[in-house]
Amino acid sequence: KELKEPQISWKELINDLLSFEVSDYSFSPPDRRYQDNFFLPDFNEYDYQAEEIYCFVDTSGSVSIDGLTSLVSEINGALIQYGGKVTFKVLFFDTEVYEGREVRTTEDIHKLMPKGNGGTSFMNVFKYVDKLPEKPKAVVMLTDGYADFPKKDYTEDFPVIWILSSDDVTPPWGRYARIKIK
Repeated sequence: KELKEPQISWKELINDLLSFEVSDYSFSPPDRRYQDNFFLPDFNEYDYQAEEIYCFVDTSGSVSIDGLTSLVSEINGALIQYGGKVTFKVLFFDTEVYEGREVRTTEDIHKLMPKGNGGTSFMNVFKYVDKLPEKPKAVVMLTDGYADFPKKDYTEDFPVIWILSSDDVTPPWGRYARIKIK
């Protein structure tokens, strides 16, 4: 019910996975400093375009309520750091992958309904991704890491980022960051 402060700088972690909308200036509205006989464009901020970034949140029995809250809070932190300009598809998993939803705001995060509490299977996550009609731009695995890691050849078509709530496990491939359960 209450989210925690994010611990990860998502802009450092996933910025290279996002596309930028190249509209750094526009004539609508024109720059108000020049209102006489000519118009100059006004400068705008870059917009991020996230293309199918899937976040899989571990809801196995080894993940505590505080751990689950911390993992989901990291997704909320990414939304805040990008000013609401990215969208993630969030799904929960244990030995199964449960249908999720797109999240764009903190309100969307609060509407998530975690399912699970069984064992953990990363392999089933990658089998799920393999069945998608289009490969995601990236997969973010938010987990304590207590499961067998699949071979890297399952993920040749997209990058995988591991957000780990444990210091005991290090993924054999992919990018990773660690958080502390508070």
